[in-house]
Amino acid sequence: METPVPVPPLEPQDAAAVAPHDDPSAGLGLRAGAYVIDTVVVMIAGSIVYAVLPGFLGSAVRLSLSLAYSTVLPMVNGGRTLGKMAAGIAIIREDEGPLTYLNTFLRALGYWASSLTLGLGFVCAAFTKHKRGLHDYIAGTRVVRVEEISAARSISLTLLGVILPLLALVGTVAAIARR
Repeated sequence: METPVPVPPLEPQDAAAVAPHDDPSAGLGLRAGAYVIDTVVVMIAGSIVYAVLPGFLGSAVRLSLSLAYSTVLPMVNGGRTLGKMAAGIAIIREDEGPLTYLNTFLRALGYWASSLTLGLGFVCAAFTKHKRGLHDYIAGTRVVRVEEISAARSISLTLLGVILPLLALVGTVAAIARR
């Protein structure tokens, strides 16, 4: 019987060439599409609330509804909102521990911080390790792919996440120019 010849361990660069690292981080396009879906859901619910409760009370309830949607839904649904379900992605903690209400609440507040930077807090997810946005850094989270989705669905979500914000920007610029 022949003795097997020991194979030397691969150097890290050789291992990467043999088995490329499959980063499960969700890309900016899927995340943007999921965010647009979530925004539309919250806007529809908020409009209904505001129709019933106009004024300050309606605004307070809409704000609470927005925070609750982004805080509670991921906690009871495996890190997923309706938009994230459509995109096949979920929120996890950076240290991969269990998601907490504090993580999701800070993330919801972080969305505002990402928006206040003229959207750069969201865009930085395209350029950072694990594709984390400002709100992910604030909350200690990241977003990963948890299910395979079709190419058509991925393209649709990416276009939704890019085209609708661009239309809003064009509409805003047109409204300002009209003054």
